[in-house]
Amino acid sequence: MTTRHILIAAAALVICAVAQADVYRWLDANGVVHYTDTPPEGVESVLVPVESRSTDRQAVASQRKATIGREQAQMLINQEANAGAADEQALMAEREAAREKACADAQARVFSYEHSHRLYRELPNGEREYFTDEEITQAREDANKAVEKFCK
Repeated sequence: MTTRHILIAAAALVICAVAQADVYRWLDANGVVHYTDTPPEGVESVLVPVESRSTDRQAVASQRKATIGREQAQMLINQEANAGAADEQALMAEREAAREKACADAQARVFSYEHSHRLYRELPNGEREYFTDEEITQAREDANKAVEKFCK
């Protein structure tokens, strides 16, 4: 064995000895708890049982993978929720645009009905059939109701 091997072995022994060191708990005069690796003189101390074991690298790796898997699953759930919220916002915007268009159409209809002297409907053969006074009144009422409905 070379000197280098002896030094490495000695360092390993020192590290192992430190890892297996005893721990003592004691109180000072002010009631503050202290922990040391050697029992203090003149003060009552208690040996604290410390359990140590080597790290199971496979268990740590599998726990890490499980944690990463849970985090990725949660991220996917969050992304889907955000996508759902974005879809919901797009749907709401689409509905709002349709409502605004319906409002503008209803307002144009009211304006047209109020400012036209004669209202008519076009027949399939291209001829015009003019509204009666009662039909004009009803058409104007219906147009005003549409404005109330769509232009809130």
